[in-house]
Amino acid sequence: DKDGTPHLLHAAGDIEGHISKDKHYYLLDLARAFPPESVWDTPHLDCPLQAVFFRMLRPEFLQYLKENKHPPLSCDALTKWGQSYKDAKEHNDRLREATKILVDQVI
Repeated sequence: DKDGTPHLLHAAGDIEGHISKDKHYYLLDLARAFPPESVWDTPHLDCPLQAVFFRMLRPEFLQYLKENKHPPLSCDALTKWGQSYKDAKEHNDRLREATKILVDQVI
């Protein structure tokens, strides 16, 4: 913030927050603002491991999950950013389950 106090930003590990010289707030690197699909649970698609950086779950699907009481998903699940979390396995499992719901029930 303007006083230099750090704040926790619940977002992907590579998102950056900045304050400009004229005191405007900016977020950069929002490409991973949504959680990725699990490449292991989309057998009908090509499976490059880099897909976690460009095959994101759509906001409409995330809303569907929320309305159906699915736990929140991490943008960093299945990535190296997420590996350092103490609950990384839980985040990865949630994302894989969400992808299975998408493939088996929604599409």
